[in-house]
Amino acid sequence: LVKMLEENKRCLYVARNPSLCFSVVKWLEKRLRSFRPLSRLTLLYEPLERPRAIKISKGRIVTELAAEDLAFDLVVVDEAHHVYRDATLRARVEKRFRAGARRLILSDLSQSDGREIPYPPMRETELTEVVRSSKRVVAGAMQFQLGGEAKLLTQCHHDSTGPPLKSFLFDVVGDDADRYGKYADEPLRALDAVVEDFPGLSLHDRVAIILPDAQFAKELKP
Repeated sequence: LVKMLEENKRCLYVARNPSLCFSVVKWLEKRLRSFRPLSRLTLLYEPLERPRAIKISKGRIVTELAAEDLAFDLVVVDEAHHVYRDATLRARVEKRFRAGARRLILSDLSQSDGREIPYPPMRETELTEVVRSSKRVVAGAMQFQLGGEAKLLTQCHHDSTGPPLKSFLFDVVGDDADRYGKYADEPLRALDAVVEDFPGLSLHDRVAIILPDAQFAKELKP
């Protein structure tokens, strides 16, 4: 994608989740030699109806509706298992392809519920090398992978065993106020442990707290 943008090619990046799109834009921003190639990148996220042009303004990603008739040299569909298993979303993406365009569809069997998904005919390449995780993380994730014996081929790109994966288990008793207070304390205890183990490591824009639903987030936030 970086190479195509720097070669003046127009690219479309598709993902159902807008946060993933913006994360990829940030990743590209750090790797491109200038902001100019980003003007050739267009995003398409849920509901996948209108493509959006992007620009960087005062350090922030700004999007605006792009022209409907844009032709792309490369179309990347990330987490395609979420898109292609839905007939409506699949049709909205497929209409973006033009003759001569290259397409790259990225999917993970372990995230697709193991169901048959109607992908278009194309050459399939299986990626088994994990770059950003330690050997311990790869081994732990293997317990949740689908794919039978094929999942045993997954390996770490480097030789780092990595630190042990810590679990912070706790019991919650009392009323709701105590419950959410306890849930607020425990992530802080976990973050304190990370700061202690890795002094000097910036956690800015690197931490996500995953919650069961919006109501839980509302109660936890105060």
